[in-house]
Amino acid sequence: MHYVLVMTFARIYVNKKTSTVYELAFKRLFHAIQCRTESQVRWRHLHDTGFEAVVTDMDEAQLEGMKVSAIHSQYIDNRLGLGEYLSSVDSKNRPWSWQAMHVNITCQVHFQRSIDRAAGTQGRTNMSVHQRMSELASCTSKDDYFALCALLRGT
Repeated sequence: MHYVLVMTFARIYVNKKTSTVYELAFKRLFHAIQCRTESQVRWRHLHDTGFEAVVTDMDEAQLEGMKVSAIHSQYIDNRLGLGEYLSSVDSKNRPWSWQAMHVNITCQVHFQRSIDRAAGTQGRTNMSVHQRMSELASCTSKDDYFALCALLRGT
């Protein structure tokens, strides 16, 4: 068995932003990588070796407002599409949410831009709405996340 080190930068332009489109895009991307490297694409969380993570955008245009009880809503189509792709290559067929949780890293640039649009860029202090909204991305538990959301709703 030989190992191939692959660090890939790929940008995919789509004409429709749905989870189905993103799932197909990820399938085609990783198939192309497999063909190019002549090695089976493997995933660390599934096969103990292989790709460790995929960085995707956190862009409000990608939010579909899906009803997902753990996060209430606002799941990202590309995260769902990535998860569905990974479920399709997982011998245990675990759900998309489990898959995405193990490999997805979101780009926070779009997240910060959305905060700037919503809260402005003036008056950033440790207790400002802007700062508290930024802290949403670094919550370490669901309870912390929802506590911070409640605090934001109060302001």
